[in-house]
Amino acid sequence: MRRKLPLLLFLLGFAGFSYLVFRIGPARLLADARTTGWLFVPLILLYALVFLCHAITWRFLLADAPERPPFGRLYAITVAGFALNTVTPVVQAGGHAFRIASFAPWVGRRRSASATISFVMIHALGSVSTWITALIGAIVLLRDRPYVLPVGLPLLAGLLLFAWMLIGGHRHGVLERALAIVRRLPLPARVERALEARREATIAVDRHITGFYHDDPRRFLLALLFDYLARCIGFVEYWIACVSVGAHIGYERAFMIGALAALGGNLLFFIPFELGWKEGVMYGLFGALGMDPATGVYVSVLTRVREVVWIGLGVLLTWLAPLGTPRLTPGAAEHGS
Repeated sequence: MRRKLPLLLFLLGFAGFSYLVFRIGPARLLADARTTGWLFVPLILLYALVFLCHAITWRFLLADAPERPPFGRLYAITVAGFALNTVTPVVQAGGHAFRIASFAPWVGRRRSASATISFVMIHALGSVSTWITALIGAIVLLRDRPYVLPVGLPLLAGLLLFAWMLIGGHRHGVLERALAIVRRLPLPARVERALEARREATIAVDRHITGFYHDDPRRFLLALLFDYLARCIGFVEYWIACVSVGAHIGYERAFMIGALAALGGNLLFFIPFELGWKEGVMYGLFGALGMDPATGVYVSVLTRVREVVWIGLGVLLTWLAPLGTPRLTPGAAEHGS
């Protein structure tokens, strides 16, 4: 049943997607696509800047490593990691393993693992920051709607708590505490031996994570700033897409739509590719903001087209990114610096 559930959710999403497409009318979507025309190009190229910001975030994460990949290789690994995460349904972890393997020849496995975990945590904190910003805007803008305050305020409180937990993870570590909790559980002897064998490496990775926060707080804040900036640039996509079909909205609404759509997508992370569910969220968001819900579905389809293009480029880069890596000594490759 556990294996069948993702398929069932995917089929339900596909049914919902098909319903929305036929409710709006394929002819309407094709007409909107023709209206968008050449604006497809800036929609695609916009994400080159998004990945540039993420690559700069990685640059800050690896700034204290004795040897780092050149920025071009760093950018390629960033794009390839995005592609692998996107094509890995539900868990979306394929890109993280790829990044660890790709950075290891330069910085060692432990530092590569700690930098990847730090990036995931900063990426999550950047996401939460944009969701908090958008949710505050939605509460102010839509406060007269009967459902906004009862839903928005508890959700805002939950996001603030999650942000505090993420910062706490950077300050105090996450892996050593998690290991201590797991070891208290009644585990088979072979599992306990495996955990004990990895204890030293786990603590070393955790020290790298906390060291990034404590040793240079300015670098931590800059890494978070560029992650947040990447999202702000990405939300321009929604503004361009709306303008391309005559829905003239301000950037602040585009930010709100993009951030809340991302929040909805993360709450539905267990649904493969968010098919149908993402379009439903966009349909509802546009309607709540007094806009044509059909435009929300079309904008969602546009974002999927952009994803497919960058996934294709990213998959290509999975073969190119590891080429030309340096040779570390066995000890450096094993332990990192």
